[in-house]
Amino acid sequence: MRVAGKLKIYIPKDFQDMPLEARKFKYPSENRPEIIKCNEDGSIAVTFKLIESILTEEYVEQLRDMMKAINKRLNPANIYFDEEILEVDRKNIGYFDFKSSAIDDFLYNYMFFLSLEGKTVIGTFSCIFRDYAEWKDIIMQMVNTIRIKKVENN
Repeated sequence: MRVAGKLKIYIPKDFQDMPLEARKFKYPSENRPEIIKCNEDGSIAVTFKLIESILTEEYVEQLRDMMKAINKRLNPANIYFDEEILEVDRKNIGYFDFKSSAIDDFLYNYMFFLSLEGKTVIGTFSCIFRDYAEWKDIIMQMVNTIRIKKVENN
């Protein structure tokens, strides 16, 4: 099962699929997200990764809390902002956002989690931290457009 075709989200119209070489550089693990959309220079990206772990609506908050705790342990210098459970199209979407350091700058990161057909979808958004004020509202609006395509039985 893949995310593409099952989840709909509105993203900026100039975002495109990140080229393969850029994907390999920015996300060096072979376990990189299956969907990576970015602006022209690749400095702003939104990603989606389907994880085979079972996730139900009532456990979205626990997953968010666990992922935040792991992130804090791995990166204790990160600065955390908000965390919430949103209800979007009758789906629970958990998120947290934070500032992290990169090689030569700081990044704004927004991680969100939802259930898709009983599996886990992890979404991320990142941009240069100095653009955070402009993009935080935009990513919140994007997440609020998420819709899950209903499976039709023949």
